[in-house]
Amino acid sequence: MCGGNGDQPTGRPVIITLTVQAKSLSEATEPPIIIIDDYCSIFDDTPGRPPYTGTREDFTSDVYIGNRVTWRGVTADPNGVDRGYSVAIQSIVYEPKADDPNDVSFFPSPLAGQPGRTGDATTLINNDAALDGKHDIYTINFLIYAPGNNTPFGPYSIDPKLRGHS
Repeated sequence: MCGGNGDQPTGRPVIITLTVQAKSLSEATEPPIIIIDDYCSIFDDTPGRPPYTGTREDFTSDVYIGNRVTWRGVTADPNGVDRGYSVAIQSIVYEPKADDPNDVSFFPSPLAGQPGRTGDATTLINNDAALDGKHDIYTINFLIYAPGNNTPFGPYSIDPKLRGHS
């Protein structure tokens, strides 16, 4: 069971925010896979969580079975150097573990973001008790739009983690 009365989810919805130094990343000449940590940060809205200072690939969000998760992309300096830039979540992709016979998907994949220059992606975590205590590596694919330009930069990708809770 994943809820207090057997059919209602416990826990809470989670918002995961990807913050991008949009102008700097879009103008970078190095391959994005090498520099992504230099231009991006990620956090979630867990109350009391201290600022995260590790790599984006090691960042883990606690999510709750049967509850909503939303991924948002924002610029690091919307009133300064990033003015007019936007970050759009293109997709969230579950990374199956072929060598793990007990691997369980956290959400339908791939999960597309909403179309547009500032698209978010939202889903419900699968209502599956087998997710309790499991870790999942997934990929956030995102685009950067420059002011007045409808042709995006990217896609860019990072691979954080989820941890399931009932």
